[in-house]
Amino acid sequence: MISCFEERLSLASPSAPVGDSWVNLSFESRRVLFRNRLFRRLFSGHIVSVAGDTLYLVAALWLVYMLTGSSTYTGLAGALIRAPRFFRAFTGPLVDRWPLRIILVLSELVQGISILAVPLAAAFGKLQVSVVLAVLPVVAFVGQFAGPAQSATLPRVIDQENMVSANSTIQFSTQSVQAITRAVAGAAIAAIGAVALFLVDAITFAAAAVTFATITIPGDETAENSLPTRSEYVAQLRAGVTLLRESVLGHMVVAVAGLTLFSSGAMAVLPAFAASVGGPGTYGFFLAAFAVGTLTGTLLAGLIDTFPTGRMVILGFVLAALSWTAAVVVSWVPLAVAFFALAYVPIGVYNVLAMSALQVGVPDEMVGRVSAVTGTFVGVAGLFGMLAGGVGGDAFGAVSVLFAASIGFATAAIYWVGVPALRTFPAITDLEPGEFAS
Repeated sequence: MISCFEERLSLASPSAPVGDSWVNLSFESRRVLFRNRLFRRLFSGHIVSVAGDTLYLVAALWLVYMLTGSSTYTGLAGALIRAPRFFRAFTGPLVDRWPLRIILVLSELVQGISILAVPLAAAFGKLQVSVVLAVLPVVAFVGQFAGPAQSATLPRVIDQENMVSANSTIQFSTQSVQAITRAVAGAAIAAIGAVALFLVDAITFAAAAVTFATITIPGDETAENSLPTRSEYVAQLRAGVTLLRESVLGHMVVAVAGLTLFSSGAMAVLPAFAASVGGPGTYGFFLAAFAVGTLTGTLLAGLIDTFPTGRMVILGFVLAALSWTAAVVVSWVPLAVAFFALAYVPIGVYNVLAMSALQVGVPDEMVGRVSAVTGTFVGVAGLFGMLAGGVGGDAFGAVSVLFAASIGFATAAIYWVGVPALRTFPAITDLEPGEFAS
């Protein structure tokens, strides 16, 4: 549920079993998985798209900061990227009705064409921050269709017995690609500039579109290709909101939304902080540290899912608060990078445990809408966090806003301690299927 920078939805299937991880997968299971031609193409398109998304996001925030020298504008850019998440709850019914291959291809093409506005403006000497800010929400809005479409495609091309292997492979590979790409992006900005990185990203979108175009997705031929009625929308969304309000899952969402508010504020001032202690290379390493920490937590989650979730989450958030504070305080950049990575290990664990709890505790027929409503709620928190962090960075300095993020981690731990249902939340393996709806 938490991610420091990612905008793409996971490909995890709502019906996938939990309690496994990449380290537990056998070589044979992965070999069988990649024998599937459709999966290979979906996986390849997804990985190329993830790399492109990461390059684009790193370049966008850095370029906005370089054009303005203002954390307020950086925060505004982050808010514009997150604003379309408000519509995520409404994309699910459309994805369910439209041919998935068309959605996959068009979403990549439209995003690639849109970001070309930045290098074109630079080529004609017209590049201003307003051009970048206009492009960001367009790309982000189209991306709200891309993620759900990829999620919906996976169960159509993978057999149920291979779903765990597919989910684990995609999750591990996505985190790895993000970590590597973020580090490379910082170095690339220093070498060729942020504008050139937009051009590289347009190429990745085109490559992903071509790859997705080669996939024949079962069920596309029977897609309704129509819009659901207004009453259908309202009924589906209301049911999802009701389940969140009346179950412990709602408390989990409140906690993660609060944490997202603070962590998004930190992302708004990260370019300014990195510029003050290093430069674009340092910025890339900080972002890579977040991805490495999240990846490590993702691997650990499969090994601790039999332990009480409440205790694990509380201890994890405390560790994150201490590590984040240390990262801001230390003056040596490599040590700060290490502490930032350590701070995000509990986040990686929490991401897996929280999503697994949703997948198991929510009835299968409601997972999509509950996930969409949750994503919208957390996305709005991230939007306001970006705006507040940007303004706060210019008013009080980047370091002060980064310290506030450690307070967010500590507050999340206190919230889990204060809510009995969270404090005593059982191990994921002890949850009963669909119990949140009871």
